Amino acid sequence: MELLAYNDLINRNDFEYFFRFKKTENNFEDLWRMKSTAREALREWLFSMHKTPQMVEVIANSSSELIENCIKYSDQGSFSFVLMRVHGDEVTIETANKAEPELKQNVVRFVEYITAKQNNPTEIYIKKITESLATGKSQLGLLKILMETEGAMEVVQDKGEENIVHLKVTIKV
Repeated sequence: MELLAYNDLINRNDFEYFFRFKKTENNFEDLWRMKSTAREALREWLFSMHKTPQMVEVIANSSSELIENCIKYSDQGSFSFVLMRVHGDEVTIETANKAEPELKQNVVRFVEYITAKQNNPTEIYIKKITESLATGKSQLGLLKILMETEGAMEVVQDKGEENIVHLKVTIKV
């Protein structure tokens, strides 16, 4: 990694937070604390940039939701990662975790569905709430992130990694 020249660095408001974890039977509480620490680091950085409290909370909550999903749906014994960046007026949150093939396909289909231009997120939200009454599963977290942040969401296809759920959310601040 090459360090930028001093004059290039002094005019930047960059933030980067990365962590990698291995999910085991005994470390759920530790991972939950790591999630909270990451959320608070991003939150404090955004406040230091003088962003509105509402915007800061929406983005911090979105990061928390993505990290929670990464922790909950990671295969036992597998490694996962979280990367959060702020560069200029853009926040990027990425999570990647190994998951069962069926779960990955469900995530890919759902993200494609909620990000399709012809679909109305509010209508999808109402439909999912109605479905959750019967199934007990809402799947509202990703949809809520998309609606509240008005950001872009994608599933990144990592070459050679069939069972990796790699989500990337980009938000303008």
